[in-house]
Amino acid sequence: MSEMATPEELFGSARSLRIQDRAYEILATDAVTWSDTAAPELRPLLPDGDAPVWRAVLVDEGCCLLGSVAVVRTRDAAAAHSVYGDIHRAGTRASCVAFLEPPDHTGFAYPPSGGNWRSSVLWRNYIVLAEVVAADGHTRTADLRPKDMGFDLLTIPIRGIRRIAWAAPAPAPAPVAAPIAAAVADDRESEPDDTAPHDGRDDELSDEEREYVVGAVSVMVRGGFKNEADILEDLPHTVCELLGRDHAGLTEELTLFTSELFRSEKAAEAAWHDVTTNDAIDRAFADLRAERIVALQNAGLTQSDGWSDGEEAARSLAFDLEWDADTADIDDEAREAAADSRWGPVRGAVFYHGQDLARAVHGEGLYLAFGAFAEPGRARADHDAASAAVGHTVREVLARHGVAVEWDETAGQRLFVPPFAWRRRRWTRAPAR
Repeated sequence: MSEMATPEELFGSARSLRIQDRAYEILATDAVTWSDTAAPELRPLLPDGDAPVWRAVLVDEGCCLLGSVAVVRTRDAAAAHSVYGDIHRAGTRASCVAFLEPPDHTGFAYPPSGGNWRSSVLWRNYIVLAEVVAADGHTRTADLRPKDMGFDLLTIPIRGIRRIAWAAPAPAPAPVAAPIAAAVADDRESEPDDTAPHDGRDDELSDEEREYVVGAVSVMVRGGFKNEADILEDLPHTVCELLGRDHAGLTEELTLFTSELFRSEKAAEAAWHDVTTNDAIDRAFADLRAERIVALQNAGLTQSDGWSDGEEAARSLAFDLEWDADTADIDDEAREAAADSRWGPVRGAVFYHGQDLARAVHGEGLYLAFGAFAEPGRARADHDAASAAVGHTVREVLARHGVAVEWDETAGQRLFVPPFAWRRRRWTRAPAR
């Protein structure tokens, strides 16, 4: 993308957009810089403060939700990956940038409570940040979830970036396959890119494009959460999602590659006679249930997804525990707190999401988000103390299984498992403890 790229090049010139069966209206767009928009504590992450930032704010057709998206362009993919990692290491679910607000004449306004869904993705040397809030003072409907609008917000600029980036000299490759590949595991159907060729012939495929898609599929296979049949069935959609267009030749190439990689992975797994780090994590996460902590692996694409999945799992866990105040093995204070909590006896959650998985597969270690669930009326200090207590328990349980964890013992810092060989079983059983 050129230095002089306009918001229209990124978000499109049309004011009305449709993704699948969902319609949106763009209320405003602009182009600013990192130093103008980044949260104060994040500004030093990009010393070249003039890094361009493109922003847009949209409303859904039901006037229920407002969505803002910001695209940050760094000097190269390595810088983007570094900044993206620093943002996530901060463990914050707060805004990283000042999102564009709707103009006064539209009648929409951000509510004082701020956003209720935030997420981000990394693509090449671009960081895409999105936030969804209730459209303050306007009609509410139950037809659209913030999470759905959020994913659509992340999709819109990625298409614009792809359209322009493929025509420009490629930036330095990122040290990790772009974690947006993890979005494929969400099985979300995307609207075809109207700019892609549809005459049945494959256009020319660059080495960089092929390497990018093959790397993404490799992570899907090596991650250990999807079987061969499902990945093969989804390959045409996967290629279209990652390239922004269909490519039958690459799909055929990936079919052979995927089958061969599964055979290689199965043969390698047959030689895993020791307890792998993944075995230990599996066992630790299973044990956390007894500690009344939800533990999820590959939970969505982002921290927002993970917390959403965690809340759903917490309700199920609370029901399964069949809470009985007479028999529960907790003290009186904890029993009283559980009786008053909307989450019952469940203390909190720990999880890693799809982007964490991609980095771990590439040998960069594994970040674990954790914390207590929000309770109405609970003071921030009390929430942080409850979250830190969850972190301590998670660390202790992992340690019992031989998994070392780095952590500063605060609620604002995610747990980190230092780099290890990713070996998650699919065909064999782990040896006894």
